[in-house]
Amino acid sequence: MDSHLALPRILKPKSALLSTELVPFHALVADNIATIMTGYMAFPFVTGNNRPCSLSRMITTDLLRGGLVFGGVAVTDCLEMDAITDPLQGGCRVEEGTVRALGAGADVVMVCHMMERQHGVVERVLGAIERGILDFQELEVPGRRVGALKDQFAGIWDDVLWENPHFAEEWEKLKEENRKLSARAYAQSIALIEDLTGLVPLRGEKDASGKQVVLFTPEMDSMKVVDDADEISRTT
Repeated sequence: MDSHLALPRILKPKSALLSTELVPFHALVADNIATIMTGYMAFPFVTGNNRPCSLSRMITTDLLRGGLVFGGVAVTDCLEMDAITDPLQGGCRVEEGTVRALGAGADVVMVCHMMERQHGVVERVLGAIERGILDFQELEVPGRRVGALKDQFAGIWDDVLWENPHFAEEWEKLKEENRKLSARAYAQSIALIEDLTGLVPLRGEKDASGKQVVLFTPEMDSMKVVDDADEISRTT
């Protein structure tokens, strides 16, 4: 199940997760990884309910912070997925989801697409602070984590941008290098294993010897493409 469309439920106990799925996260945390993103799937055998990970304090705070001893920035996936936005899928909507995510221990809550939802989120969070649902002092802790992250990775950005007289030239050079790298990667990702007909690309329905040529292509099927406004026919 794709959380863009509904809420996945992963029926595994904590012991199974610790021995398999969470092993690489242990290694990353030990290597001082800067950020970890939490998603929108439920672990009812761990939490005892169907609350998505990003909205669950048992996952974000108890498991990620306490169990894995993660001290970096916890970022939610975008709250505009159906697992959150669609009440028919058990969603609580973006604004309420933001309050729950912050209450669960998230440092950064992502709302990526619609400006009106971003405005609604800010208003809902301010209201939750005023009503005592969220503790402002507790929210200062994520603020310090985000500040430290900016200092680590972006603290010199202004100096680079304004004090380097060759910045624009270097930026254009880097973009051109990346364009060439992208073109080379695409070219090397397509390989002709064997051409028995001499007709590549196909030029007709028969090959050079008069034999029928059959071209097999993936079946076209209607599917939901992430971030597309409507269902669009794609090859699967």
